[in-house]
Amino acid sequence: MELRERGIVEKVKEKEYIIRVTRSSMCESCSLKNSCSFQSRRELLEVPKEDEHGLKEGDMVELVVPARRVVHTAFLLYGVPTLTLLIITFLIRSFGVSDGWAVFSGFIAMALSFAFLRLYDLKKGRKFRPRIEKVLLKR
Repeated sequence: MELRERGIVEKVKEKEYIIRVTRSSMCESCSLKNSCSFQSRRELLEVPKEDEHGLKEGDMVELVVPARRVVHTAFLLYGVPTLTLLIITFLIRSFGVSDGWAVFSGFIAMALSFAFLRLYDLKKGRKFRPRIEKVLLKR
């Protein structure tokens, strides 16, 4: 299963395309669509540049994100910090520390897990970005 979206190339950079996508199928099936930060339902995406397409501003493309990558990304963004919070809180509490300090330590660990995920994204995040499947309209 793949998630497909259509978009228009807004800007061509040296190593990537900036593509404006109107969210449709991906957002409609998401349970978090009402609390999402993309309230305008339009989003700019950075897509790695592939020379074989030779896109220019205004070209319409179809983007693809494999569903497996979406699930993996969701686990990294939601599961890892939540598990970190719970594990550290219970671990610190088992040493006889007060509940307040245990929860505080859990939140600190959760913040550190977000920092780690950011570093991970900077190094390996490109593989989680959408790829251009085909060019629909050239201008």
